[in-house]
This record gives sequence, C-alpha cells and structure tokens, in this order.
Amino acid sequence: MNEFSFPYEPYAIQLDLMRMIWKCIDEKKIGILESPTGTGKSLSIICSSLSWLRNFEENEPLRLRDKILKAENTGRDVDDWVVAYKAKFEAIKSIDKESRELEEFEKIREKLNDISRRKSIKKRKAESDDENSRIVNEFDFNAPGEYSSDVELDDRKVTEKLSCTKIYYASRTHSQLEQFAAEIMKTTLRPRIVTVGSRDKLCVNPVVKSLKNVNLINAKCMELRDSKNSYKQFKKDGNEKMLRISGCSCSYYKTDSISRLSNRILNCELPTMACVLEGGEELQACSYFASRESLSLCQIVLLPYQVLLHQSSREAWGIDVANNIIIIDEAHNLLQNIAAVHSVNLLEDTICESLSLLRNYLQSYKNRFNEKSLLYLRQLIIIVSALGKVLKKYSSKITDSVFTLTRFLAELNIYEINLFKLLHYIEKSQLCRKLNGFYVCEKNSEVKTSSINVNKSLETGIQRLLQKRNDAKNFSSNIFEKDQNQLVTKDQPKLSTCPIYLIKEFIECLTTMGYDARIIINRPNRLRFILLNSANKLLDLVIPARSTIFIGGTMEPSQFLMHSLIHTCQVPSDRIIRYSCAHIIDDNQLVAVSIENDHLGKDLCFTFNNRCTLMRSIAFTFLELAKVVPNGIVVFFPSYDFMDLFQTDLNRMDVFFRISKLKNILFESKHTSVAWEKYVTLAKSDRGAILCAVVNGKLSEVLLPRYLVDWPVLVCAWMEISQDFCSIILHDFLRNFLSMPYTEQIFL
Repeated sequence: MNEFSFPYEPYAIQLDLMRMIWKCIDEKKIGILESPTGTGKSLSIICSSLSWLRNFEENEPLRLRDKILKAENTGRDVDDWVVAYKAKFEAIKSIDKESRELEEFEKIREKLNDISRRKSIKKRKAESDDENSRIVNEFDFNAPGEYSSDVELDDRKVTEKLSCTKIYYASRTHSQLEQFAAEIMKTTLRPRIVTVGSRDKLCVNPVVKSLKNVNLINAKCMELRDSKNSYKQFKKDGNEKMLRISGCSCSYYKTDSISRLSNRILNCELPTMACVLEGGEELQACSYFASRESLSLCQIVLLPYQVLLHQSSREAWGIDVANNIIIIDEAHNLLQNIAAVHSVNLLEDTICESLSLLRNYLQSYKNRFNEKSLLYLRQLIIIVSALGKVLKKYSSKITDSVFTLTRFLAELNIYEINLFKLLHYIEKSQLCRKLNGFYVCEKNSEVKTSSINVNKSLETGIQRLLQKRNDAKNFSSNIFEKDQNQLVTKDQPKLSTCPIYLIKEFIECLTTMGYDARIIINRPNRLRFILLNSANKLLDLVIPARSTIFIGGTMEPSQFLMHSLIHTCQVPSDRIIRYSCAHIIDDNQLVAVSIENDHLGKDLCFTFNNRCTLMRSIAFTFLELAKVVPNGIVVFFPSYDFMDLFQTDLNRMDVFFRISKLKNILFESKHTSVAWEKYVTLAKSDRGAILCAVVNGKLSEVLLPRYLVDWPVLVCAWMEISQDFCSIILHDFLRNFLSMPYTEQIFL
C-alpha cells in the first residue's frame, strides 16, 4: 500500500496533488489548488486528507504526553528547591492547554471504544403524562413567556461536547456529496463520516416530509417535539375513537432510538445520507437529530455550501471550524456562491401578507402578551409597514433605485429600533413558528368559510341545527386524519410558505456592515438585498480554521480570491499556496479537433433558422462516427432542451434505425444515472453504445473507472465553436482516429 492508502497505483500528478494537500494541512496553509476533471481529484482529496488525519490522531497524543512529561521533570536538576518548584510550577502552567487536549483525546477514545462495544443504548427518558393538561390544538398561539431584552446570552450552562479534529468537505449539491461519500468507500480508509442536511433531506416522518416546503417542515418538526400530548385515531368495533398518547407526538423523536442510530453512524456503518435514512426508518429514529448528535465525533463532515458559508446555519448545526480543516470543492465561483447565499428578495405581496398576518395575530392574542412581547411585535409591524411604504414610493420610478444600507435605514426611519434585540426575541420566542401556525389556521379558515358560503343558501334552519349538533358530537374524530400521530385537519389545502420567514431573513441582512451591501428596488415591486464584498464572510472560516483548501477543476481567474484573502481577510501572502497540476492522460491519448462540416461538406450552423438541417447533420455525423469508432461514444449537449429536441427529431429520421443497427443509443435522464450504468455494460461489448449527456448535468462529472481504460471512448461536445479555434474537417479527424491504437481514449 502506498503512502496515502490510494486504492491503486497513483499517477505522478495524483501523488503531487496529495502531497500538496498534505503540506497545506500539516503546515497550516491556505491552498488554492487546481486539478482538471478526470484526474481523480476526489480520491486524491480523500486519501491525502484522511491519511494526514490518521497520522495526526496517532502522533498528537504522543507529542502531548512527551511535552507534559518534560514539564513535570522541569527543575529536577536544580539544587534550590524553591527555584525548582517555581520552574516546575510555571512549566506545568504553560502546558495547561496540552493537558486538556490530551484529556479530551483520552475521553474520545474511551467513548468510541464504548460505542463500538455496545450494540444499543438502553436508556429512555421518561416523560410525565399530565392527565389534567388541556387538549393540545393543532398550533399553540400562546404568547412567549417573559423575555428580558437586556439579556443577549442564555445564562444556562451548556455541557461542552467532546469534539475531535475533523475535516469539513463542502460541495454544491447533496448528490455531489453522496458521490464523494461513495468514493470514500472505495478506499481502505473507514473514517467516521456524516452528511449535513436540512430536515427536508433527513426527516423520516412521512407526514412531515409531505409538507415539501423546508420552512413548513421545520415549523412542524418543532411543533411536534414541543407537544406534550398527542392523539391518534383508531377503530374499534367499527367506531372511530381517539386515544391520547403521552409524550412527544413525533414517534421518531425518541432518545434511545436516536442514540442507537448515532452510534451506528460513529461505527462507520452508515456512510451516506441514503444509508442514514434507511437506518432511521429501520430503528424508527430521527435521522436529522442522529446526524447532529454524531457530528462532534465524526472525522469527516460533508456539507453543502449553504450550511458552511452561512454563519447561522453553522451555529444551528453546532459546526465549529476552529482548528479544523476546511476543503471547499468546485471553489472557482466561491465568492459568487457566498453572495447568493446571503441575498434576499422581498416582493410587495410578501410584505402586504406579512403586515396583515402580524396585525391579525396581535389583535387576536393581545390580551395574552406581556409588555415586552407587545413591544417587539409592534416594532416588527412598524418595520414591515415601513418596508411597504418605501417600496411603494420608489417602485413607480422608471429605473431601479439603489441604496446603501445607511440610506435605506434612514428611508425606513427605524433608528430607535434595536434590530439585534428584535432578532434575538424572534429567535428565542420562536415567533416564526407561532406565526406560521396562525397563518395555516387563517388559510384553513378561509377555505372553510368559502365552502360554507357556497352551501349556506341550500340549507334549511333544521339542517343547519342538525349539522352543528353532528359537528359537536364528532369533533374529536373528524379533526384528525387516519394513521397519523399528530393533529391535522381533513382536506387541508396545500399551503405556501409563511411570509414571516422572508421578513426575518431580510431584517437579518439589515444588520450586515453597511459598506458591504446594497438594497435595490427593482421594478416591478421588489426589494433585493445584495452582498457586495463576499470576502468578509470568509473571515469566519479561514482565520480560525487550521487549514482551508479551495480546490476545483479550474480556479482561474484566481486573482480576486487571492486579493480577498490577502487584503480583506488579512492572510499573509506566504501562508497561501497556489498550485495547478497537469491532466492525468498523456499527450498520445488526447486528440482535440472540431468538426466544421457535415457528411455532405456543408457548414454546421448553430442557429434557430437552421435547426432542422443541423439536427439532421448531427445525426449523420453520429452514423459516420459509429461506423469507425469501436465500443463507446459519449456526446455532451449544451442543455437538456437541446438534447431533448435532438432526441425528438432523431426518432423521426430514417438514419435513427441505421445508427441503432451499429450501436445502442442512450440518453441521460435529469433524475437518475441509470443510463450511465447501462452504457458501461454495453460499451464493453463488440457492438458498443452511444451515450448522450448534458454539460453540467448528472453525468458530466462521472469519471471513467480505471477498469474501463482498455476500450476506447470518443467524447464529443455539440456546440458552436469559433472558426479560429480549429479548422480540421471530419474526414481528417476520422483518418487520424483510425491510425491510433484502440487502447487509447479520444476526446473531441
């Protein structure tokens, strides 16, 4: 086995990349690294970073023990016991940090050993069942308890969790994270791994998942966990009855089941999010909270950009980047992604609906609020009302209006409102969740009212009386749906997101440093917050982290990222490493040509007017290539629409049957990668196959496995290229291709 536990003999450039990643981590550097697509970048990241981490976990306790031992032996050679004691005392005091780190290493080792020994944790938190408690309605609209606006931090002592040194790996999408986790399993390394995801990705409760919207899912989850009594409908002797169930109304939120699932994650049994979801369904445990519970002891944490780049999201998950390693993949557009994560759009309808919601909520429950709650709710109404007035004032102008944050706050005229305290109140009182409940109740009421108005004229007085009596008699059984363990009304309409969540996000944006942001009023009727200096958001990542690595297929242009790190984040230039590696294949394995003409010698013209002719030309080019190219051909189209159009036209052409006789034709799907699996099988046959895919689609970054290099692959990209780029015509390309050995891969 090589120095990095690579699954096979690595190429020279893969070794160079792994050594560079090791150097960045070991020397606490910031790396801007390039590794072209197809060079085994993911495996190089995995093997180098995890090999360093394994080496660190083996050697760091030894280093700490050695340092502590030297400190304890300080002063033994000094005759004067006073001087010796003072020297020893100062030496031991200086290694207080090392002592705590070593103690944490030992505790983590003991805990992991204990987890691996136990198959399950047999502890259950008993919850009292108050028989005299009131029936819990679908939503709790009670005002929050007394809140001290002067207290910004929770005074309750929080038990500090054990936490090991870990690698945070971030990519754009969850599908990329799943692919990365699958790559880890190809190696001999078996790290403790967890994937960070929102509730809509990790929730296993079918009722909560059916809400689809992430804000509604979050609100429902919190509501179910906060409920002290729940009701379930069941049938007995043909009659529907209600049974009250004590405790949490979510059957998946159980301490023992969550702990068992968390232990399975820490035992390396569930490496991917899909595996965690299966484990949650098997153990009847919440995958979301099990993932959160296991995160502190996992060695590698996979997370999407939205979580890593957003401070409140990191805090919600308990992610601490201090002294840990951050690896950001596909980082060529990192600053744009940061700006996108922190941008918020507010439409006029959202503002109007929020204002109406807040006023109705305050009017309905004002007698239940204490003074401070009333104060903050009225402040929130003032802010939303001011947003509506400013939007109405400037949206009628011909051009968009741009404001600095200071000027926009002046337009709102809310200087006397402390936005930080208001946000603290909203968070601690769970106001958004309560307003969401009130919002859902209002929507249901509107639906019921409209239904009653339609049928009201058809009912007689006796019918209405009987209906009221029947409703009162069957209230308990009619309010619930079958086979659900929470309160949900029948025929509930599909609801949009409560607008208050967007209002909260926008107010959070108003607390950003003024010179970093702009507020734009777009026509028609839209408020837009944009972040100008994304680099400031990198400060909280690169400064506390041990090492940060930005890596991608290409990092150019990297000058702006370098400038942001040096001037905005104040990173010394000698701490930044810039490295780019060559492509993995040799020159004799690559041919890059462009086809300007079709089989009849006519120019390939990529215009709308020439669309029919172009599709036919591409089809006949397929036919000519299929005659001479053995095994596999992969064709990349610029978009799904273009590929679908070609597929539709191809099915109408006679040439389709001629191509099908030579090779199987497969088309990529937006939702699955089944086409790739079929292609791998068919391409190894004598007949071969043609796979049509999309640039930046699901298959665009699929790397050819090492065992497939013994058969040739022709990769084509159908898009318009400048004539100055290349002038090789089709027959020249075919002549060159036929002169090459079949064991080579050809990229066009």
